[in-house]
Amino acid sequence: MQPTIPTIAPDAQATFVEELTRRMAELARQVSAWVADAPRTLAAMEEHTLALTKDLGQALLAGTLQLAASSAPAPQAARTCGQAVPYLRPRSADVLSVLGPISVERPVYWCRACRRTFAPFDAQTGLCPGSISAGLDELLALLGAREDSFEEAAAVLAKLTLVRVCPNLARTATERLGGVLAAAEQQAVAAACAGQLPPLAATTLARVYLSVDGLLVHTHAGWKELKLGAVYTTVTAASRKRPDTLLIRARDISYFGDITAPEMLGRLLWTEAARRGVFGAGEVIAIGDGAHWIWNLMEEHFPHAVQIVDWYHAVRQEAA
Repeated sequence: MQPTIPTIAPDAQATFVEELTRRMAELARQVSAWVADAPRTLAAMEEHTLALTKDLGQALLAGTLQLAASSAPAPQAARTCGQAVPYLRPRSADVLSVLGPISVERPVYWCRACRRTFAPFDAQTGLCPGSISAGLDELLALLGAREDSFEEAAAVLAKLTLVRVCPNLARTATERLGGVLAAAEQQAVAAACAGQLPPLAATTLARVYLSVDGLLVHTHAGWKELKLGAVYTTVTAASRKRPDTLLIRARDISYFGDITAPEMLGRLLWTEAARRGVFGAGEVIAIGDGAHWIWNLMEEHFPHAVQIVDWYHAVRQEAA
């Protein structure tokens, strides 16, 4: 049986178009009056136009969401518990989006068995009342992972989108993404350990490099060692300043870092190296700083690799 697609009433569509047309005309009048009021620089015009565009986009998104929810509610809806529950009333829901706060009124149903209300429209659209949209959540997580602090992530978001959030919201989004990635890593490691290797690289590599290191970072729980791993290849090219000198540069780098035990890092490195085709490569080079745990890790997972102490530590050891 094909699902029934709600039909949006023509009058709702007409109201939506009329409201957006009115807003566009009002914005055009505001901009023309603002420009005529005094000489404006390009920077001022850019900032002013961006703010107006953001407001228009916010209205467009809110109107589109409301248009999708404007169909006549069904008298009953199926609940996950198996009950067919009756329609209760329309109820407003607020969400913070990339374009700012928006509100939508959608039909709500009452489940006597669960003694709770629920809105099928929320599940249909991915709406989480009182929270943030998927787009804003993704943007906050990316900024939180890239910036030096969650305060800076919130500041960059405000600069890019004119939407202001508290740093804790950036923290929550970033930690949620980190949890998803960590779970995916654990699943990949478990599958690899069970013999289900990830899809291997399509081409055979002549040489693959593995690098592992550790550094101390200060966390809320004190100083911890952040362990890092990388898998990469290299390319050789002549120096622009000294054409007679060849330079070796890393490329196609895949890397990861975690505050974890060496054993887990070894499994992560092995899984990623297998995906990159290290076991079919002509030569494998393992580079580290000489720490015992690094060479133990390499010996366990890559016994065929050529082990090389990195230049910085090799020079220091020789000088000592």
